[in-house]
Formats: sequence, structure tokens, C-alpha cells
Amino acid sequence: MAHESEFMKKSGTLRTSDADSPADVRRAEFEDATQEVSFTKDFNASLEAVMRDPLETIGTRVMAWIKRKSWGNNCLYCVKSPNGEEAFQVDCAKDLGIDKRRVSATVSYYERRGYLERRGSAKIIYPRLAPLLAQPPDPNEKSAEYRTFYESWKVSHSLDFQEEEAARSTVKRIRQVRLVLFKSWRASRTNETRLKEERLERLTAAAGAAAPGLPEEPAAAVPDPAPQEDAEILQALSHYGNTDLSTARKIKAECRQRYPDATIEEVIQKIHEKGTQRGKRTSPIGFLVVVVPQSFEGYIRPKPAPAVNEKPRSPTCAKCDDYGVPGLRWTSLAEVEEALKHGIQPCDCKEGEAIRKTYNLSP
Repeated sequence: MAHESEFMKKSGTLRTSDADSPADVRRAEFEDATQEVSFTKDFNASLEAVMRDPLETIGTRVMAWIKRKSWGNNCLYCVKSPNGEEAFQVDCAKDLGIDKRRVSATVSYYERRGYLERRGSAKIIYPRLAPLLAQPPDPNEKSAEYRTFYESWKVSHSLDFQEEEAARSTVKRIRQVRLVLFKSWRASRTNETRLKEERLERLTAAAGAAAPGLPEEPAAAVPDPAPQEDAEILQALSHYGNTDLSTARKIKAECRQRYPDATIEEVIQKIHEKGTQRGKRTSPIGFLVVVVPQSFEGYIRPKPAPAVNEKPRSPTCAKCDDYGVPGLRWTSLAEVEEALKHGIQPCDCKEGEAIRKTYNLSP
């Protein structure tokens, strides 16, 4: 009986006779390996379109080539054609017009992730029917060797390590302050937008109802000063150590508990006053948390100093009240000149003498 290539189905598996071609053998292996695997048809023309698409990523194009050259040829590994020889990475680079180094890096990545494997010394490419994905490496995870070095470096370069930690703390504090200011800024913008919308609605309603006058514009919303106050206190505390917004809020609340009218300027002033008295304490922030609120117990706000240009309340001359012209509390020289034109003479006091010299008047 002549040996002919024929397929015989048995339990859903294609089997071949001894004289079958390589393509028949490959297909039999493929059918045998995939008979219990569910699948979705991905047509060769669709895979080839992805392979040729220059806008697709290199990884997607390479994986499409691998599937097309293996499963698309009814084979478990990549071949150039159903009856052809094996296909390798260099063939992929040539077919897709991609640098072979990029193809090599892509194939290595998919192999590490579990999408394919390379077998034998020739590294024949086998896409996996059911990939078991490996966890991607954590870019922030340090190796054991680096961790050992880092612990040694912290001891041998302690000053650099302390400077690095201080810099990190400073950056953290600046970010907190910036976030607080952003929230305050965003809230004010939201209020402005809401008021504009409400005013537009009121104007539209008034126009539709033919109202005789425009509706009153709602009062502008006053932004909450608390975030700004907390940021200013935190900024003052940062001169004496690293802390956060919760500490600033605690100091403000305890100061106003002892003196409800305490302003932020007064709190900051007390922080700097007590901060210069901290000495060599190991925890200057903890010191300020205690002593700054205590400084407001029994606090009496000093009276404002009199203005520099303010006239004394007790004049030395009873005739002119130290204005130099009797009966005239002038605020400009033009008033003095007008009084002199009407025959009003300067006073005999020191201020009046100065006016006489200014206008060359006889005593």
C-alpha cells in the first residue's frame, strides 16, 4: 500500500502516518496541544495589519508577528511558512523593518513576563497558550546589596545623611503649604464663579419678568482666612524646626482659647519671641507648642503709639494752639496766606515767629 499523507481523526486529534510532511507533523502537534483550549479566532489578515501598522507599539507588532508565524501557520513555534523552516528574531526585525536590538529587547521582555519562551540552543520562539504572568519589578525597590551599602553610608557620611533628611522634610513642608494655599485659592475662584452664575440667573429672570430695575447683586463671599493663617504660622515655625500643619493649627487654637482676640500677627510675633529663647533644647517645636499659648494668659494688647505727624494734644500756646495763627487750624500754607491777606497777624509764639520769617513780615 502506497504511503500517502492523510489525516485521521481520533478523539478530536489529528494523527499522521510516518511519511507525512513537516507541515503535517507540526499541525498534528498543534492540534494535539490545543484540543482542550478554548480560543477566539484572530484572522491572519488582522494580525498582518497590526504587524504593518507603523502607529502601533513595537511590542504589539512583534507579538502579532509571533502569533502569525506560529499559530497562524498551525504550529506551536514560529516558522516562515507552513512548510518552511523556523523563523527567528532576525526574521522578525527584517519583516517588520525594526532594529534587531529593539526586537531582541521586546522578545526578552515578553519572555520575562511569561508570554513566550525560547527553547533550545537556537532559541526557537514558542508563544505560550496559557501565559502565567510574572509580577513586574518594582522600580522603587532597592536590591539587598544597595540596602547594605545605604546603611553603611548613613554612618560613614552622617552629615550628608542629615542634610538629605532635612531637605526631604523641607520639601514636604513646602508641598503642604502649597496645597493649603491652592485649596484656598480654588475655593475663592469657586465662590466667584458661583456668584457670577447666580447674578446671571437673577438678571435673566428679571429681564424675563420685565422688572423695573436690576436685582441687587449678592455680596461677594468672604474667603475663609483659616488656610492662609495656618500657612503663615507654619512658615514661622519652620525657622525653628520641621513640623506640619496640625502643629500650626494646634498653636493657633490654644492661643485663641486663652485670648480669643489674638491675631495671627500676634501669634507669629510670640513664636519668634519665644523661638529666640529656646536655647539648646532638643525639641524647639515642642517648646513653642507649650510656651506660645501660655504667653497669652492674662495678655493685654498694648495701645497703639501715636501717629508721627499727629499734633500734641496739649498745646504750649493758648492763643493759637501752636498753629501760629490765632483762630486758624490750617492744614496747608494756602490757608495761611489767605489769612494774612485778610489782615490776620501771626501769633507772638514760636510757631508765629516761623510764619513771619517765612513771609518776611515785621514783628
